[in-house]
Amino acid sequence: MKRSASSELRRLTNHVRRKLMTFEGAADGRRQTSSHYYIISYIASMDKTPVFQRDIDKTFSLRRPTTTEILKLMERNGLIKKKSVENDLRLKRVVLTPKAKKINDDFELFLDNMENEMCAGLSDEDMETFFRVLKTMRENLEASENDNQ
Repeated sequence: MKRSASSELRRLTNHVRRKLMTFEGAADGRRQTSSHYYIISYIASMDKTPVFQRDIDKTFSLRRPTTTEILKLMERNGLIKKKSVENDLRLKRVVLTPKAKKINDDFELFLDNMENEMCAGLSDEDMETFFRVLKTMRENLEASENDNQ
């Protein structure tokens, strides 16, 4: 098989997905998807900055219907609440529940450990190159998607 960036990314994604599946998650034993954990982490990292669905769409390169379904499930699972904004009742902020905040504390520690394991032996320069290359690849695909719309 010819070596390609997409196949190598897929292989790495499979390893990351398997590692994420080992995360225990909530104390109630209900396992969430890795998307849920990353969205929780993102919302928590925004601190006092309001987060809206469009922010999640953009941050994770998701389409609106996909994000809608993810957020509906997260709301049913007691991880988020949607709160109206004072000046525009149609606009809803996405906020974490106490349950999600507890999950996030555990997930951040898990993620730090996974990142350390995954990036062992790589220099800061290697990581900068890695992030730069990934950003360029993502931008190339985004431009291609926009051209096809």
